[in-house]
Amino acid sequence: MPFDVLGTLGDVQLVKKDGSTVPAKQALEGKVVGFLFSAHWCPPCRKLTPAVKKFYESLRTSGHNEFEVVFVSADRTEPDMMEYMEIHGDWFAIPFGDPLIKNLTDRFRVMGLPCFAIVNQKNIIAAKKNAKNDVQEKKKGNRQMLSEWKKAVEDCAE
Repeated sequence: MPFDVLGTLGDVQLVKKDGSTVPAKQALEGKVVGFLFSAHWCPPCRKLTPAVKKFYESLRTSGHNEFEVVFVSADRTEPDMMEYMEIHGDWFAIPFGDPLIKNLTDRFRVMGLPCFAIVNQKNIIAAKKNAKNDVQEKKKGNRQMLSEWKKAVEDCAE
């Protein structure tokens, strides 16, 4: 299913938990991206987020910077979103209230929270749309999981 990551995100300024912003193109170009659909009020989300954080930080500390997470918040208020981001990894978020949140939720057909969808820069959604079980069950090493996700998105392109 084609999905133009950078085209869809357009000129959006992604937000970091410290409040700084980075252009989506600069932050995500050439990377595999995990869209984390989550909210602070959601108990399963609060279970998944620390697992994603651990996965993300493990990749970063071992020098694997080709993977990025973008938080797509379903929080009801901006303060709730920013408070929840305090327990997140040092990743990006779609700004609170941006219409892009609904666009992405529809595009990924998110029916419930949490959802963790993986895409690459070749505009392909990974065969495994919801990667949350990979991260939570942790049956494989982080590098192996990232390699499998990369292969999944490459296989979808063929």
